[in-house]
Amino acid sequence: MKKILLLLLIINCQLSIVNSIAQTWNQYPYAPAGTDLTFPADEGYHPGEPVEWWYTIGHVVGQTTGTHYSYMLTYFYYPQLSFDGFRIFNLSNDDSETFYAQTVPTNYPVMAQDHLEITADILLGSPHQETWVTKTEGVDLVPFSYHINAVQNNGSIDLDYEPLKRPLVLDTDGFFYQGATGYTYYYSQTMLNVTGSMTVDGVTEDVVGTAWIDRQWGQFNPNNGEKYEWFCVQ
Repeated sequence: MKKILLLLLIINCQLSIVNSIAQTWNQYPYAPAGTDLTFPADEGYHPGEPVEWWYTIGHVVGQTTGTHYSYMLTYFYYPQLSFDGFRIFNLSNDDSETFYAQTVPTNYPVMAQDHLEITADILLGSPHQETWVTKTEGVDLVPFSYHINAVQNNGSIDLDYEPLKRPLVLDTDGFFYQGATGYTYYYSQTMLNVTGSMTVDGVTEDVVGTAWIDRQWGQFNPNNGEKYEWFCVQ
C-alpha cells in the first residue's frame, strides 16, 4: 500500500510539474530561456531595425457552405519613397482553385513598440484602414491572442486568433545571420485557432480553422539579389 501511495504521489507531482511548465508560456511577460526575446514587447515594432514584417497564413472552412479557404496577410515595414512599407493580402477559394493577390504601399499611423498593435493605411485602390491588434480583457492584454481585419478587391477577413502552442524561437536564441552581411531576429507561432468571418467572391460566412504567424526584423536587404525559400508545415 505504501508503494502504491508513493507511486501515486510521484505521478501527481510529475503531472503538476508538466502542467506548470506547459502553462508558463501562455502569460505575459514571457521570456523563453536562452533567448533575448521577451513577449509581448517583441511582438511589437522594433525602431532602429530597417526591415520588419508581420506575416500570417491560415486555412479555414466556411461554416455555411463547407468551402475550404486559405489566405496570406503580411505587413512589411520597409520605408521607400513616401511610404512606410507595403502590405500583401492574398485570398484563395481552395475548392474552386481561385486565387486573388493584392500588394499595395502602406503607411502605419500606429505601430506599438510594447505589444502587437498595427494600424495600416491602405493607400491605393479603395483607401481604408486595417488593424492587427492584441486582444484585451479590460486593460490587460490576452497573451498571444489577436484580432485581424483586412480588405482587398475580392474579399476580406475579420478573424480572431487563439494560441495552441508556444512561440517557436528560431535557431534556439532567435538570432542568426542571413545572407552575406545581414542578420535577423526570428520567431514563429506555428498553430493558432482561427474563428471569425471571411468574404470571398461576394460570399460572407463564419469560418473556423488554423493559422501560422511568422515574425522577422533586422538588418537585411530584400533587394540585394540573395535568394531563399520559405515554407511552413503543421
